[in-house]
Amino acid sequence: KGRKTKLLHVFNYPVHDGFVTKLANFPNLENLALEFSGVTAETIPALQHLTWLDLVGCPVTDQGFKKCLELPRLKELALQSPDITQHGFALLETKGGTIDYISIRYVGIPKNLAEQRLHVDVQRFPDLL
Repeated sequence: KGRKTKLLHVFNYPVHDGFVTKLANFPNLENLALEFSGVTAETIPALQHLTWLDLVGCPVTDQGFKKCLELPRLKELALQSPDITQHGFALLETKGGTIDYISIRYVGIPKNLAEQRLHVDVQRFPDLL
């Protein structure tokens, strides 16, 4: 029955990358939010059908960010992670050609400042660089 699911929103629940791999069995899943979970985005490539992805509050690194940008159908991406560095941010120049909207918070800001809720919003990709 769940195979027809198009949207899944998991908030503040301890799921990890293994959970993402299982979601590959849901071919109609287009919109996924795993906010404040343990997902690092390492297994995101298993979800080639996603058009919208929200990993706000997840421990996503530059490598996980790159994997998100490589999703072929992705149109919107939201991240919040102090573990994405300026190197990761530079990936926007070469990756993510299908993305229309991107929101990234805490990019390259030291974790102690990120904890004080400072943020950087980047919107309207590809016009941001």
